[in-house]
Amino acid sequence: MDRYYIEEYNLLEILDDEINKYGSNWTSKEKADYIYIRMCQLFNYDERWRYTKNIELRNKIFDKYLDITKVDTKKVVCSSFTNAFADVVNTLLVGNKDFDCVLTYGEESHMYSSAFLSGTICTYDPIFFTDDFLNSKKNLPIKGIKINNTDDWKEEIVQEKSFRKIGYSNNGLKKLKNIRENALNNSSNNEEFFDYLIKNLDFSDLGIYESNNLLNMQAKIQYNKNFNNLGINFDHFETSDNEIIYRYSYNNKDRYEMHEDKGKVKVLKL
Repeated sequence: MDRYYIEEYNLLEILDDEINKYGSNWTSKEKADYIYIRMCQLFNYDERWRYTKNIELRNKIFDKYLDITKVDTKKVVCSSFTNAFADVVNTLLVGNKDFDCVLTYGEESHMYSSAFLSGTICTYDPIFFTDDFLNSKKNLPIKGIKINNTDDWKEEIVQEKSFRKIGYSNNGLKKLKNIRENALNNSSNNEEFFDYLIKNLDFSDLGIYESNNLLNMQAKIQYNKNFNNLGINFDHFETSDNEIIYRYSYNNKDRYEMHEDKGKVKVLKL
């Protein structure tokens, strides 16, 4: 059994109920945006695909097909998420006048989807330089929805209006800023700054991949640097049963290990 197996649920039914409850006056684009964000909130990136040395496992993860009526994992990669997103949108939006279809595309071991919406093409990609599995759970700006052939200024206006209508807010930025400022005020060096972040950031619903990105994002926002520039070294190792564990050290001394236990991120002080 896969170590990330969870109790099975019907994703299609859940999203159908939510669209019917909240989206009676939404356009097809707004419904597709909502489905994308909700799916990003429900899934996390499978870090094993990036770090495992087990080629058979890596291929199995990439080739895994998600039955949207019987979802049994929180872990996905670009291929499984993209195909599931296309299946959900093509099923729930069929018959809408302003919707044509969602198609999937693959480039150099990466997949994404494009929705054809009444003359507009929107690209949906939660992974490639977007990190929307993290953003969606922390109410940070969504980066993986792009309107093709639209300048950035117009796209920002359209997206802000769409997100506001479907109930998504970027108010998480303020909360993270407060945590970062408190970390600075309560620390005298980079080690104490990192300790404060570990203790006060909320990793609920995140996988270890997203949790590490959240830590690194806080460091980058404050210092425009990554962990190594702060003297904090990040590494990872794989156990015999293919669990990926992250390790953080300071001044060549191991300080923390991060791993997942039954879908919950745990950080152990060493």
